[in-house]
Amino acid sequence: MDRSLVHVGGHPQNMAQIERDMDAWARFYQRPISWGRHIKSVVAYWPLVWRAVAMRPRHVLEVGTGSGTLSIFLSRLIQDVVTADFSRGVLAVASQNNRRLLGRLKPVQADAFKLPFRDGYFDLAFSAGFFEHFTDQEIHKLLGEQLRVANRVLFAIPNANYGQQDFGNERLLPLARWEEMIKSFGFRVTSAQDFRLFTRRLWREPRSMSLLLVESSDVGER
Repeated sequence: MDRSLVHVGGHPQNMAQIERDMDAWARFYQRPISWGRHIKSVVAYWPLVWRAVAMRPRHVLEVGTGSGTLSIFLSRLIQDVVTADFSRGVLAVASQNNRRLLGRLKPVQADAFKLPFRDGYFDLAFSAGFFEHFTDQEIHKLLGEQLRVANRVLFAIPNANYGQQDFGNERLLPLARWEEMIKSFGFRVTSAQDFRLFTRRLWREPRSMSLLLVESSDVGER
């Protein structure tokens, strides 16, 4: 591959723009995660965490690392947890958090549109705050790629009642729109719910999130 072009957001872009985007994400997550913040994040995303653990997977993939706090927690409970992100800066911060929080997380630098894993290796792929940054067409490709390497995909996204765009390019859609979109791709939504993401500032209105579990339409044939 020409090193001046890589696949980001579904489109070839020049390296200068990609580096700016990756630097922006690294800055967004640069604050170290303390034990207090770690616990609060896990509690805030408990519907996702509980659902992931309840499925008793042996091999789990997180796509879109962020701070790594959720996958670090899961790595203490699950045999094999891998987190994949395109940004080396994001992965460096997550690795530091992993050491600080005594996790067993395995970070991998990867393109989410072409994951470097064999078909069906993971029992579960998950993400929190990932898909809302992409177009419908890109979500179709990303979800298809995750369902290639994992039996199920569990993801949380801010919905239409979330109240703000944290990074700036989020698509805040209602749960029904996500269900309709995913079904139009030919995938199965096996569960879907809204939940409240409680912040550290108790006087603020809780942020509204959606949680979906998705399978391939041919999952019964595997």
